[in-house]
Amino acid sequence: MAKCNFRLYIYGEVEDFIKRVKKELKNVGGMFTGNSNSGSISISTSVGKIRGYYKISGNDIEIEITEKPFLASCGMIESKIKEFI
Repeated sequence: MAKCNFRLYIYGEVEDFIKRVKKELKNVGGMFTGNSNSGSISISTSVGKIRGYYKISGNDIEIEITEKPFLASCGMIESKIKEFI
C-alpha cells in the first residue's frame, strides 16, 4: 500500500498537544504511543486500519502513514488528522 507523508504545525505547547491527541484517539478506539519527540499512531476505521509514525521538531509534526485502507486517500487521512490538531 502507498505511504502518506505530511507535516503539520502544532499550535500551543507540544506536551498539551500530545495529551489531547492521546485522549481523543483513545476515545475513538485508536492509539497514540510515544512522547514529545516521536511515536506511533493507529486507529481502526469502518474501511480498515490506519497506522503510522510521527516525529516532532519544534512545533512541527511530521507524520508518515505506513498502512491504510485502499479506499482512504492520503488527503482524507490528513484532513481527519487535522481535526485532532
